Amino acid sequence: DDDAYIAAFYDDLDKDGDDCPTTLAASTSAAASQIRDFIEQEEQEQSPGSQTFPSVPHDDFTSALSPITRLAIVTSGSVPTPLDTDSVNYLDTLGSGNRAAACAEEFLKRGYHVVFLYREGSLRPFSRVLAKRMKKAHMLTDQVQLNSATGRLELVLDAEEARMAQTLKTYVTIKPRLLEVSFSDLFEYLYLLREACRAAAPLGHGALLFLAAGLSKMFIPRHDLSRPSAAYLDQGKESLKLSPVPHVIRAARQSWCSQAFLVAFKLENDTLSLVE
Repeated sequence: DDDAYIAAFYDDLDKDGDDCPTTLAASTSAAASQIRDFIEQEEQEQSPGSQTFPSVPHDDFTSALSPITRLAIVTSGSVPTPLDTDSVNYLDTLGSGNRAAACAEEFLKRGYHVVFLYREGSLRPFSRVLAKRMKKAHMLTDQVQLNSATGRLELVLDAEEARMAQTLKTYVTIKPRLLEVSFSDLFEYLYLLREACRAAAPLGHGALLFLAAGLSKMFIPRHDLSRPSAAYLDQGKESLKLSPVPHVIRAARQSWCSQAFLVAFKLENDTLSLVE
Protein backbone atom coordinates (compact mmCIF):
# COMPACT_ATOMS: atom_id res chain seq x y z
CA ASP A 1 0.00 0.00 0.00
CA ASP A 2 1.00 3.68 -0.12
CA ASP A 3 2.24 3.81 3.48
CA ALA A 4 4.49 0.78 3.00
CA TYR A 5 5.79 2.19 -0.29
CA ILE A 6 6.68 5.52 1.33
CA ALA A 7 8.32 3.75 4.28
CA ALA A 8 10.40 1.57 1.93
CA PHE A 9 11.51 4.65 -0.02
CA TYR A 10 12.77 6.42 3.10
CA ASP A 11 14.34 3.25 4.48
CA ASP A 12 16.39 3.12 1.28
CA LEU A 13 17.09 6.85 1.46
CA ASP A 14 18.40 6.58 5.02
CA LYS A 15 20.65 3.66 4.10
CA ASP A 16 24.13 4.77 3.13
CA GLY A 17 26.92 2.27 2.54
CA ASP A 18 28.67 0.00 0.10
CA ASP A 19 25.43 -1.69 -0.91
CA CYS A 20 23.93 1.60 -2.13
CA PRO A 21 25.29 3.07 -5.38
CA THR A 22 24.52 6.65 -4.31
CA THR A 23 24.63 8.41 -0.96
CA LEU A 24 23.29 11.70 0.28
CA ALA A 25 26.01 14.32 0.45
CA ALA A 26 27.27 15.32 3.88
CA SER A 27 26.04 18.82 3.09
CA THR A 28 22.47 17.46 2.94
CA SER A 29 22.66 16.14 6.51
CA ALA A 30 24.19 19.45 7.57
CA ALA A 31 21.33 21.32 5.88
CA ALA A 32 18.80 19.14 7.71
CA SER A 33 20.48 20.00 11.02
CA GLN A 34 20.39 23.68 10.07
CA ILE A 35 16.65 23.44 9.44
CA ARG A 36 16.02 21.71 12.77
CA ASP A 37 18.11 24.29 14.65
CA PHE A 38 16.29 27.18 12.95
CA ILE A 39 12.82 25.82 13.77
CA GLU A 40 13.67 24.71 17.31
CA GLN A 41 15.14 28.12 18.08
CA GLU A 42 11.90 29.76 16.99
CA GLU A 43 9.89 27.30 19.08
CA GLN A 44 11.93 28.20 22.16
CA GLU A 45 11.20 31.90 21.60
CA GLN A 46 7.48 31.32 22.02
CA SER A 47 5.86 32.59 25.19
CA PRO A 48 4.82 30.05 27.86
CA GLY A 49 1.66 28.23 26.94
CA SER A 50 1.87 29.11 23.27
CA GLN A 51 1.85 25.41 22.37
CA THR A 52 -1.90 25.42 23.04
CA PHE A 53 -3.46 26.60 19.82
CA PRO A 54 -6.99 27.94 19.44
CA SER A 55 -9.54 25.77 17.69
CA VAL A 56 -10.35 27.73 14.55
CA PRO A 57 -11.12 26.84 10.94
CA HIS A 58 -7.95 26.41 8.86
CA ASP A 59 -8.78 29.35 6.61
CA ASP A 60 -8.95 31.62 9.66
CA PHE A 61 -5.99 30.32 11.62
CA THR A 62 -3.41 32.80 10.30
CA SER A 63 -5.16 35.71 11.95
CA ALA A 64 -5.77 33.82 15.21
CA LEU A 65 -2.13 33.04 15.96
CA SER A 66 0.56 35.42 17.05
CA PRO A 67 3.40 35.88 14.51
CA ILE A 68 6.01 34.04 16.60
CA THR A 69 3.99 30.80 16.37
CA ARG A 70 3.71 30.78 12.58
CA LEU A 71 6.11 28.90 10.33
CA ALA A 72 5.80 28.31 6.59
CA ILE A 73 7.77 25.58 4.82
CA VAL A 74 7.88 26.62 1.16
CA THR A 75 9.28 24.35 -1.57
CA SER A 76 10.26 25.81 -4.92
CA GLY A 77 11.65 25.10 -8.36
CA SER A 78 11.76 21.97 -10.49
CA VAL A 79 13.08 18.77 -8.90
CA PRO A 80 15.62 16.88 -11.07
CA THR A 81 15.27 13.09 -10.99
CA PRO A 82 18.57 11.27 -11.67
CA LEU A 83 18.62 8.44 -14.22
CA ASP A 84 22.17 7.32 -13.34
CA THR A 85 24.63 7.57 -10.48
CA ASP A 86 26.57 10.43 -12.08
CA SER A 87 23.46 12.56 -12.80
CA VAL A 88 24.58 12.79 -16.43
CA ASN A 89 21.00 12.07 -17.46
CA TYR A 90 17.89 13.01 -15.53
CA LEU A 91 14.18 13.75 -15.75
CA ASP A 92 13.16 17.31 -15.03
CA THR A 93 10.13 19.56 -15.05
CA LEU A 94 9.77 23.20 -15.99
CA GLY A 95 9.70 25.80 -13.25
CA SER A 96 11.60 28.97 -12.38
CA GLY A 97 10.45 29.12 -8.75
CA ASN A 98 8.99 32.61 -9.16
CA ARG A 99 5.56 31.76 -7.73
CA ALA A 100 6.95 30.10 -4.60
CA ALA A 101 9.50 32.90 -4.05
CA ALA A 102 6.77 35.55 -4.33
CA CYS A 103 4.54 33.65 -1.89
CA ALA A 104 7.43 33.26 0.56
CA GLU A 105 7.88 37.04 0.47
CA GLU A 106 4.22 37.50 1.40
CA PHE A 107 4.45 35.00 4.26
CA LEU A 108 7.44 36.90 5.63
CA LYS A 109 5.67 40.25 5.32
CA ARG A 110 2.80 38.79 7.35
CA GLY A 111 5.01 37.73 10.22
CA TYR A 112 5.82 34.12 9.36
CA HIS A 113 9.17 32.48 9.79
CA VAL A 114 9.96 30.72 6.50
CA VAL A 115 12.04 27.68 5.60
CA PHE A 116 12.55 28.01 1.84
CA LEU A 117 13.60 24.74 0.12
CA TYR A 118 14.63 25.61 -3.41
CA ARG A 119 16.27 24.00 -6.41
CA GLU A 120 19.81 25.27 -6.95
CA GLY A 121 19.70 28.10 -9.50
CA SER A 122 15.96 28.83 -9.17
CA LEU A 123 14.55 32.19 -8.11
CA ARG A 124 14.61 33.11 -4.42
CA PRO A 125 12.64 35.55 -2.24
CA PHE A 126 13.49 39.21 -2.84
CA SER A 127 16.63 38.45 -4.88
CA ARG A 128 14.26 37.38 -7.70
CA VAL A 129 13.48 41.06 -8.31
CA LEU A 130 17.12 41.79 -9.09
CA ALA A 131 17.43 38.55 -11.10
CA LYS A 132 14.53 39.60 -13.33
CA ARG A 133 16.04 43.03 -13.77
CA MET A 134 19.38 41.55 -14.85
CA LYS A 135 17.61 39.16 -17.23
CA LYS A 136 16.02 42.09 -19.05
CA ALA A 137 19.36 43.79 -19.63
CA HIS A 138 20.93 43.59 -23.08
CA MET A 139 24.32 44.20 -21.52
CA LEU A 140 25.58 43.98 -17.94
CA THR A 141 26.44 47.69 -17.99
CA ASP A 142 22.77 48.47 -18.68
CA GLN A 143 22.02 47.47 -15.09
CA VAL A 144 25.17 47.97 -13.02
CA GLN A 145 28.20 50.17 -13.20
CA LEU A 146 31.54 50.30 -11.39
CA ASN A 147 32.17 53.32 -9.21
CA SER A 148 35.83 54.09 -9.93
CA ALA A 149 36.19 56.06 -6.70
CA THR A 150 34.94 53.37 -4.33
CA GLY A 151 35.46 50.25 -6.43
CA ARG A 152 31.88 49.19 -5.71
CA LEU A 153 29.14 48.11 -8.11
CA GLU A 154 26.13 50.40 -8.27
CA LEU A 155 22.72 50.00 -9.90
CA VAL A 156 22.09 52.21 -12.90
CA LEU A 157 19.38 54.62 -11.80
CA ASP A 158 16.01 54.35 -13.49
CA ALA A 159 12.31 54.34 -12.68
CA GLU A 160 12.64 51.08 -10.71
CA GLU A 161 15.12 52.53 -8.24
CA ALA A 162 12.48 53.15 -5.56
CA ARG A 163 11.12 49.64 -5.90
CA MET A 164 14.57 48.11 -5.63
CA ALA A 165 15.37 50.20 -2.55
CA GLN A 166 12.13 49.15 -0.85
CA THR A 167 12.80 45.49 -1.67
CA LEU A 168 16.23 45.73 -0.06
CA LYS A 169 14.85 47.45 3.05
CA THR A 170 12.19 44.77 3.44
CA TYR A 171 14.73 41.98 3.03
CA VAL A 172 17.02 43.44 5.69
CA THR A 173 14.07 43.56 8.09
CA ILE A 174 12.84 40.00 7.54
CA LYS A 175 16.19 38.27 6.97
CA PRO A 176 16.38 36.79 10.51
CA ARG A 177 13.07 34.99 9.88
CA LEU A 178 14.16 33.40 6.58
CA LEU A 179 16.19 30.22 6.13
CA GLU A 180 17.03 29.27 2.54
CA VAL A 181 18.19 25.70 1.85
CA SER A 182 18.94 24.35 -1.62
CA PHE A 183 18.56 20.84 -3.03
CA SER A 184 20.02 19.34 -6.20
CA ASP A 185 17.86 16.29 -6.90
CA LEU A 186 14.76 14.33 -5.90
CA PHE A 187 16.45 12.40 -3.10
CA GLU A 188 17.82 15.49 -1.38
CA TYR A 189 14.48 17.26 -1.77
CA LEU A 190 12.36 14.50 -0.23
CA TYR A 191 14.86 13.97 2.58
CA LEU A 192 14.97 17.66 3.52
CA LEU A 193 11.19 17.99 3.25
CA ARG A 194 10.66 15.14 5.71
CA GLU A 195 13.17 16.59 8.18
CA ALA A 196 11.61 20.06 7.95
CA CYS A 197 8.10 18.70 8.50
CA ARG A 198 9.15 16.64 11.51
CA ALA A 199 10.89 19.63 13.05
CA ALA A 200 7.78 21.76 12.53
CA ALA A 201 5.38 19.21 14.06
CA PRO A 202 5.50 20.71 17.60
CA LEU A 203 4.07 23.96 16.20
CA GLY A 204 0.79 22.18 15.50
CA HIS A 205 -1.63 24.42 13.61
CA GLY A 206 1.06 27.10 13.55
CA ALA A 207 2.87 25.27 10.75
CA LEU A 208 2.02 25.73 7.09
CA LEU A 209 3.29 23.60 4.19
CA PHE A 210 3.36 25.34 0.81
CA LEU A 211 4.55 22.68 -1.63
CA ALA A 212 5.17 24.42 -4.95
CA ALA A 213 8.20 22.44 -6.15
CA GLY A 214 7.62 20.59 -9.43
CA LEU A 215 8.24 16.83 -9.27
CA SER A 216 8.29 14.24 -12.02
CA LYS A 217 5.77 11.43 -11.58
CA MET A 218 8.37 8.70 -12.07
CA PHE A 219 11.89 7.98 -10.82
CA ILE A 220 14.54 5.26 -10.56
CA PRO A 221 15.11 4.05 -6.98
CA ARG A 222 18.62 4.68 -5.69
CA HIS A 223 19.52 0.99 -5.47
CA ASP A 224 18.62 0.57 -9.16
CA LEU A 225 20.74 3.46 -10.43
CA SER A 226 23.86 2.59 -12.42
CA ARG A 227 26.58 4.42 -14.30
CA PRO A 228 25.57 5.72 -17.76
CA SER A 229 26.51 3.07 -20.29
CA ALA A 230 28.04 3.62 -23.71
CA ALA A 231 24.91 2.22 -25.30
CA TYR A 232 22.74 4.73 -23.50
CA LEU A 233 24.98 7.68 -24.31
CA ASP A 234 25.85 6.79 -27.89
CA GLN A 235 22.78 5.03 -29.21
CA GLY A 236 20.02 5.73 -26.73
CA LYS A 237 18.90 2.10 -26.76
CA GLU A 238 19.07 1.30 -23.06
CA SER A 239 15.71 0.64 -21.45
CA LEU A 240 14.76 2.27 -18.15
CA LYS A 241 12.56 0.79 -15.43
CA LEU A 242 10.77 3.63 -13.66
CA SER A 243 8.78 3.60 -10.43
CA PRO A 244 6.17 6.11 -9.24
CA VAL A 245 7.45 8.88 -6.98
CA PRO A 246 6.06 8.36 -3.43
CA HIS A 247 3.06 10.52 -2.54
CA VAL A 248 4.74 12.17 0.42
CA ILE A 249 1.81 14.55 0.94
CA ARG A 250 0.11 11.56 2.54
CA ALA A 251 3.01 11.08 4.95
CA ALA A 252 3.13 14.80 5.74
CA ARG A 253 -0.58 14.88 6.46
CA GLN A 254 -0.78 11.66 8.50
CA SER A 255 2.48 11.47 10.42
CA TRP A 256 5.19 14.10 9.84
CA CYS A 257 3.18 17.20 10.82
CA SER A 258 -0.44 16.17 10.84
CA GLN A 259 -1.85 19.46 12.15
CA ALA A 260 -0.13 21.72 9.63
CA PHE A 261 -2.17 23.63 7.05
CA LEU A 262 -1.17 22.20 3.67
CA VAL A 263 -1.19 23.79 0.22
CA ALA A 264 0.03 21.77 -2.78
CA PHE A 265 0.09 22.35 -6.53
CA LYS A 266 -0.55 19.81 -9.27
CA LEU A 267 0.64 20.29 -12.85
CA GLU A 268 -2.23 19.37 -15.15
CA ASN A 269 -2.50 20.34 -18.81
CA ASP A 270 -5.75 18.48 -19.52
CA THR A 271 -8.62 20.95 -19.08
CA LEU A 272 -11.17 18.15 -18.72
CA SER A 273 -9.18 16.56 -15.90
CA LEU A 274 -9.14 19.88 -14.06
CA VAL A 275 -12.91 20.21 -14.39
CA GLU A 276 -13.50 16.66 -13.19
